[in-house]
Amino acid sequence: MLKLSPASYDWALNHLLGEYDTDLFPLPFEIQTIQALWGSLREEFERLDLSNYTWRGGRRFIVPKNLLAFRAATQLDPIDSLVMSALIYEHGAKLEASRIPSSEKRVFSYRLAPSHDGKLYANYSAWHDFWSESKNKASTSSCDFVVIADISDFYNQIYHHVLERHFVTAALDEPVAIVIKKYLQTLTDKVSRGVPVGPHTSHILAECALDSMDRSLLSHGYEFCRYVDDVHIFVKDHTSAVGALYDFAQILDSQQRLIIQKEKTKIVPVADFLKLADAMLIDRPLNAQEAMILNVINRQSGGDPYAQLSLAALKDEDVQKLREDALEGLISIYLSQAEIDYARLAWLLRRLAQVGAPGAVNIVIANLQSLSPILGPVARYLTMAIKNYTGDCIALGEDVVTALDTPIISRSPYLQVVLLDILATVPELNNVDRVTARFNTAEPAVRREIIRVAETGERRDWLRDRKADFRIMDPWTRRAFVRAASVFPPDEARFWIDSVRDSLRPIERAIAKNAIPSAKVGEIRIVME
Repeated sequence: MLKLSPASYDWALNHLLGEYDTDLFPLPFEIQTIQALWGSLREEFERLDLSNYTWRGGRRFIVPKNLLAFRAATQLDPIDSLVMSALIYEHGAKLEASRIPSSEKRVFSYRLAPSHDGKLYANYSAWHDFWSESKNKASTSSCDFVVIADISDFYNQIYHHVLERHFVTAALDEPVAIVIKKYLQTLTDKVSRGVPVGPHTSHILAECALDSMDRSLLSHGYEFCRYVDDVHIFVKDHTSAVGALYDFAQILDSQQRLIIQKEKTKIVPVADFLKLADAMLIDRPLNAQEAMILNVINRQSGGDPYAQLSLAALKDEDVQKLREDALEGLISIYLSQAEIDYARLAWLLRRLAQVGAPGAVNIVIANLQSLSPILGPVARYLTMAIKNYTGDCIALGEDVVTALDTPIISRSPYLQVVLLDILATVPELNNVDRVTARFNTAEPAVRREIIRVAETGERRDWLRDRKADFRIMDPWTRRAFVRAASVFPPDEARFWIDSVRDSLRPIERAIAKNAIPSAKVGEIRIVME
């Protein structure tokens, strides 16, 4: 038997509400439903025996990494997200303790350190610290060359038996290890390989899978730094660098049949590496304008990149630094680069989202297709910034809908889902009828978001026309439709819920109870589906 403490589930819910279930997808509204009913649902989670828990899985999308590269990403079922977050919160300390200590300044990525406010990992400047320490190691007299290596597609290639071995090394309780194995096999259709890209909890599992590689590099006598799949090895001469690459390739192959990505792997003289390190330090502003903007936000946030700020609380002179022409000029520079630095541009948009600065709204919406590789951060920025936008929101909504038909976005259900979530979340953008007209030809995942937009716009007649299809909708779309039924007149909503009650799944009953309080949905036990 494996049960988690109520405090772990409390923390997990707080984590999902604050950090979402992933950096790639909008937060599922089901998490907010669980929050609204937490007083009655908490006890059910407390009784849950994870040894008998059936993982639901998730939905999988192809997500752009840049304009020419892609990855498969997964968004977990919302209940799975809550359970897995609570499990890692309660038992993850052993996994973290089994890794090379962070104090050694070799492994920087995803150091597990759950905080009271729902953050799962420590040190949100880890990417900066990785490059900063790499620069320090490269600056020593014993280093004349640096091997820059990248592991190819390693999340999808991780063998589950490698993780199982690590769980033993970490002295993870056997019931916990078994539950995690079942979770992974559910998401990989029982293939014993792969960790899902997307969920925050995946990161610690992937890091554990690379721990033996880290220790092998040490046993070979190499000084190195690693951040996720990026590895820097510091050596004295070119011959040693070639030898290090041979050793590294052998380690990857013998342990997990992983391979080096040749396009990103190279040997560089230390002088060239130091220049690269300076360019990669993420807090190194592009120009004086960006430095001034970031200084305003950092000063107000105390350096916390996730603190939410109020634009109204800024001094007038600080608001002026975030004016439209300043932000548009800065983003134009990024977009005009021969190879857009998406990582740093996403970083900038996350900072602007903190304060809800609306000055970049127009240029961002005008370039949605070019920004498609970082549409997650773009969407969060727009959702926060439009609250302070004083221009024509209807026109903005028209531009968002038009972007759905651009050559790149029209081919990607993921990109369409992210854009439609903006329209569903920000009613001021309107344009509901142009969105609902797309329903019949849309992918299932996109249909869910169209229903949410119809709910936001209170399109009762259009929603009525979909009632007959409810029973054949996929689970994610069904849940959206149950919540959308709240826009019907109360008597109609109650009657419809009554007509489908026997087919409602437990989570759908919870959504109905929250959205339509007068509906009689019976006992709600959302975990034991």
